[in-house]
Amino acid sequence: MTTVIIGGSGMLLKATEWMIEKEDTSVILCSRNPNKYGHLIVEKNVCFHYFDFQDPKSYEALKNSINLNYISTLLVWVHSPYYEMLNDFMNQFDFKNIYLVQGSTSRTFSFDKQVQIIKLGKHPYENRWLTQEEISDLVINVIRHDY
Repeated sequence: MTTVIIGGSGMLLKATEWMIEKEDTSVILCSRNPNKYGHLIVEKNVCFHYFDFQDPKSYEALKNSINLNYISTLLVWVHSPYYEMLNDFMNQFDFKNIYLVQGSTSRTFSFDKQVQIIKLGKHPYENRWLTQEEISDLVINVIRHDY
């Protein structure tokens, strides 16, 4: 299986680590800055691909670089103004699972494929925003449910 992760550093870093640790998964990390992934870049099942979610050329370059092997999962966090480009990219592949992490102010968008939205926001019991670790834990729990 191959997983493509777009925007997996920062708040999704723990979830990215979890995906990389899965023995049967190759991971393509897509980001502007490989340094944000630290030691994960050198893992045997990881390939880094420079990617700027604001640039249409990045989607085209990623599409052209992906091996035609089966890509099972897409985990992505991009800002909502770029959903059209993301949608066009997703339409070119037959992903088994697509997970989109959305911030609290993301706009509504109708994707052509079935996308599981993981909506972020405030903590359910405390008057505060979720921490990065809590966000990753939420993402991991959703993905784990599907595997």
